[in-house]
Amino acid sequence: MPAQAPPAGIQLLINRLAGAPADSYISEVFVPTACRILGSRNYTVESIRSKLREPRSAFIYFLSNYGVLTKRARTHIASVRLAEAVSRTIADSSFEDFLGSRDSEALWESYIEVCSEDTKKVNATLDMPSIIDLTNLAFDIYEELGHGNIVAWIRDEIAESRRCDTAFSRLVGIRTFGPKAASAALRDVAFLYELEKQIEYSDWLYLQPINKVVRQIAKIILPEEGVLPDWILAGKVSKAVRLSQASGVRFSMGCSYFGYRLAPRTGGIEQALQLLNRPDFTST
Repeated sequence: MPAQAPPAGIQLLINRLAGAPADSYISEVFVPTACRILGSRNYTVESIRSKLREPRSAFIYFLSNYGVLTKRARTHIASVRLAEAVSRTIADSSFEDFLGSRDSEALWESYIEVCSEDTKKVNATLDMPSIIDLTNLAFDIYEELGHGNIVAWIRDEIAESRRCDTAFSRLVGIRTFGPKAASAALRDVAFLYELEKQIEYSDWLYLQPINKVVRQIAKIILPEEGVLPDWILAGKVSKAVRLSQASGVRFSMGCSYFGYRLAPRTGGIEQALQLLNRPDFTST
């Protein structure tokens, strides 16, 4: 028996979130953040793709945007510190030489040095595993594929297999990274390279980072469900989105904008949901 689509009102809510709020997230949050990290003055998706062709830029972008460092520093500040640490580690050699060295400890020592000069206290318990493990991932990709570009590896893994599970499993194996960061990274790569329609429906759950906002919205779009583990909730949300003929990537981005921009402006999640259901709704 074919799966039944959600009620019309829930489909409308899902498509509303995947509409204007997703556009606003892309233009106000995703693109500016990525371009600041990458040092691009042209705030477009194409400029991001162009910058990410370079393994060094992709490495700094990935660790700054999704690594644990962003929990205590704005992504741009984190990227500046990491870029300087990479420069000091490489010195007179190349990033390719660094990838071949497998010396992740050298980058960690450079990062400590940069932060101490910037009077930033380093939390070795959180920062070191993230830097060491993500650097080792870049080393592994260099050994396996000859380029060491983390973003290109995710892109090609998804495009060639039409699956996300392998990349997701490898990312969550990174200490302090976690499923939410892994899903956000996969979602953003799927958006950047327009991969969503190529991905098997069974793997759409890997593109749904689950946070407090998504859980609040899930109470409305999945009213029959109780409290579920993140991965089960991600699967059920993804299915509801697909059956509503909406984009899972855009729905996730729309939820992010809804929770962190719309809800604070309107006085909370409940008020924002009421606004979202109005016929004249816009995200501005």
